[in-house]
Amino acid sequence: SNLFTRNGRKHNGRRINYKSLLDYVSGLGSIVEKKAFGAQDQDESTGEFNNQSFVAVMEQDGFTVVYKPIHKNQKGEKCKTTSNVEIAFTAIEDVANYDLLVLGSSEVDLLPLTDRLRAEHNKEVIVLASLIDDSLRDRATMAIEIPVSMLLNRKIKGEKNADALLP
Repeated sequence: SNLFTRNGRKHNGRRINYKSLLDYVSGLGSIVEKKAFGAQDQDESTGEFNNQSFVAVMEQDGFTVVYKPIHKNQKGEKCKTTSNVEIAFTAIEDVANYDLLVLGSSEVDLLPLTDRLRAEHNKEVIVLASLIDDSLRDRATMAIEIPVSMLLNRKIKGEKNADALLP
């Protein structure tokens, strides 16, 4: 989610080419598991997430997609929903299964995870994102801004809807 939104801001709404991103990450070492985390609107009657085409693309590329519904307050207004806690729990639970974690997020809320993985578990943490905060850049093993070569030529209509494309 963060990867999608921040990249759209930096690159004038252009979408990430996840195949190019995966090819790049493959060059860093063997990929053990690919997970995509995010929050999406959910149809209350069916339980389906409204962004099924994006989920299908991610699953086709071998990602396990972990989406949470966007929460609403008592007035029915959308509240901030984040996957950072889920990302942190998953990274710590699976810590024995990897040597390098590539975070596709520039959320500073992931600083404690980055610090813990590096200090307590001797893990490499690479942040691959757009608009990476300096504090995360300084504390990760490496920080890589997503280059234009990893983007599609298509644009999105809005930052929050991954399958609304312009020609």
